[in-house]
Amino acid sequence: MNENKMGIPVKGIAPFLFILPILIGTGIFSFSCFLYVIRLSFLESNLFGSSAFIGLKNYYYLLFESEYFYVALIHTLYYALCSVPLNLFVGLSLGFAMYSKIKYGSFFRFVYLIPWVSSGVIVALIFKYAFSPHWGIVNWLLGNLGFEEIRWFKQAETTIPIAATMGAWQTMGLGMIIFLGAINSIPKNLSEAASLEGASTLQIIRYIILPLIKPTIFFYLVFCFINAFQVFNVIYIFMQGVVGPDDAMGLRGATLTSAYFTYILAFRGSQFGRASATAILMFLIMLSALLIQRRFIGRKITPL
Repeated sequence: MNENKMGIPVKGIAPFLFILPILIGTGIFSFSCFLYVIRLSFLESNLFGSSAFIGLKNYYYLLFESEYFYVALIHTLYYALCSVPLNLFVGLSLGFAMYSKIKYGSFFRFVYLIPWVSSGVIVALIFKYAFSPHWGIVNWLLGNLGFEEIRWFKQAETTIPIAATMGAWQTMGLGMIIFLGAINSIPKNLSEAASLEGASTLQIIRYIILPLIKPTIFFYLVFCFINAFQVFNVIYIFMQGVVGPDDAMGLRGATLTSAYFTYILAFRGSQFGRASATAILMFLIMLSALLIQRRFIGRKITPL
């Protein structure tokens, strides 16, 4: 091991050799596919492989002619506004609860991780049956309280909050582990000194713990935001049986998110060029939102 002029050990290229396999795999199976999608977005391509170069016509169609692209974008943003704060609140709350060393804490950590390792399709089916207008337990409880039957999946205003709640429930174990690790990394003498000075638990959380875990909070916000823009499986499950027979492609579904819209264009309409253009536009929108978030939030955060 060599040393630089300041006497700090330098490990050379050894760390890069350890991550070389994942870099190769990412380059082959991710970056190359991304370039192929960019190329496909400039073509008029269908399921049978025939294609012709049409330039920016796919993008022009989506931005100025399609009546569903902006509907899908608005629904996706609505889902992000519902799911990101909810995921952050649930993850932080469970992280603090486990940090306080509640009774049977190890058991509860195991229980909270069960949704995270469960199949997303199975979880979506559970929520769909729970909110079924005919035999769902939610409508059954509301009926006993005197409320009328609610068709939850007929409108985006109710479907998206249900999907966001499901997402927060499924990822609560991951958020708990991330925030619990961040809280445990804080030197205990800081909170102990504040406690001796008469600070309450809420004051310790507000003025010591939360400022020190800001980098973790920002990371989790970015993670949840990216997941929100990629939501598909729960929307796909919720929309099964809701779309009428006169809407073969399902574009008039109550909850049309961007990922679901891309799937419909590609695999129901065989419009792979337009589907690729949709994916690129959503990538650019998500990247712009992340850069704005980094500009106004990330730069104010000093890593530990």
